[in-house]
Amino acid sequence: MENKKIRLFIADVDNTLRGIRTELLAPGMTPSSISPDLTKAFIELHNHGVLLAIASGRPLWQELLGHHADWNLPFQFDAIIGLNGGEVYDNADGTTKHFHQLTPDQIKKIITGMEPYSDSPMVYCPGYELIHKPDEVMISRAAKHHTKVVEAHQLSELWNAPTAKVLYREDNRDRMAEMTKYAKAEIVDENITSFLTTPECLEFQSPLVNKGTGLKAYCDAHQIPLDQVIAFGDSENDMPMLQEAGWSVAIANAMDSVKKATDDVTEFDVYHNGVGDYLDKHVIPYLD
Repeated sequence: MENKKIRLFIADVDNTLRGIRTELLAPGMTPSSISPDLTKAFIELHNHGVLLAIASGRPLWQELLGHHADWNLPFQFDAIIGLNGGEVYDNADGTTKHFHQLTPDQIKKIITGMEPYSDSPMVYCPGYELIHKPDEVMISRAAKHHTKVVEAHQLSELWNAPTAKVLYREDNRDRMAEMTKYAKAEIVDENITSFLTTPECLEFQSPLVNKGTGLKAYCDAHQIPLDQVIAFGDSENDMPMLQEAGWSVAIANAMDSVKKATDDVTEFDVYHNGVGDYLDKHVIPYLD
């Protein structure tokens, strides 16, 4: 990193900055917290004038706007990308831009098309998750994000209005592999794309938005060259963001496909301060 100028740091949140598996967390840590050493690294970057951004598949209302306080940062992030690029918050003026939601007809195509594999999809609505046939795992995962779950009694309730994305969760890896293959063959078209955000979560969204388009929109607004961006991620939905950035880094626990496509991989995983350690060794010492 000695020869690279860094003006913007951006990273995925879940499984990159913070670990979400309770049984792997260090003593005193929770799924909402990050390593204290990572907090120190963020403050060091900020003090050197590096802009800080986070990106997530979650909507802004689902904790993202409060992560700086959760992580003991004395400042808000400069940019927050939600819904995989479907919305971008700019702290410079406090505005949020929204991009390309799925239409009711597209949502209907996804949900009816996926019925051979699942009749329990989820969509984001303002302030809550709308799920057909929610199970205990879905309710528990929503509770971790302090999110309300509303049950849709008919599948058609899920395509009453536009939404940013449609999600399916499946813990059986073999079945998820079948679902992913089927989705790309039978559902994906010029208006719908699909990807895995974790090995258990399949998502559908407009191909016109992703974390990369969100990153580019923010950088264009602030005249930040993309080659002066360092980005961190772990899963398929991070790839467009990692590809746009001048320096891309996969966390050690990332999907193999992500590790193969990035410039570097952290030495440690998310449960052992992988991003913070990388910043301390490869970025902060070379800042102006």
